[in-house]
Amino acid sequence: MRSQKAFTLIEMIVAIILLGMLALMTIGAYTAVVSATKQASGNNSALSTARDAIAIAATQGRPPTNADINVAVTEVANVTVVSAMGTLASPNDVYGVKFLVTGSPNQTVCIAMPAATDGSPKIIGTGSVC
Repeated sequence: MRSQKAFTLIEMIVAIILLGMLALMTIGAYTAVVSATKQASGNNSALSTARDAIAIAATQGRPPTNADINVAVTEVANVTVVSAMGTLASPNDVYGVKFLVTGSPNQTVCIAMPAATDGSPKIIGTGSVC
C-alpha cells in the first residue's frame, strides 16, 4: 500500500472554495459595518449643528431661529441646511430642520428642534423618511 504524501487536487479545490466563501461573508459584514458607521457619523454631525444653534439662541435668551441654524451650519464643514421651517404655533412645538450631510455617502437627516433652549434636538427621520 502506497502512503499519501500530498493533498489531492479535489481537496485543494474544496479548500479554496471554502476560503472564498468565508472571504465573501467577511466583506459583506465589513461593508454593513462601514455603512452604519457613516450613517451614525452623519447623524451626529446634524445633531451637533442643531445643538450649536440651540446654544447660540440660549446666549440671547430666545428660542432658536433659522438664522441660528445657518450660523451653526457654518461651524460644521460637511452639513448644509436643505430646508427649515419657522416657529410653529404652540410653544411646545418644534422647528423641523432638514440637513444634508455631505460625505460618502451623502445623506439627509431631519431634526426636530425644540422651541425652547432647554430642550434637546432629536432625529425624526433620515433619507427618504424626511
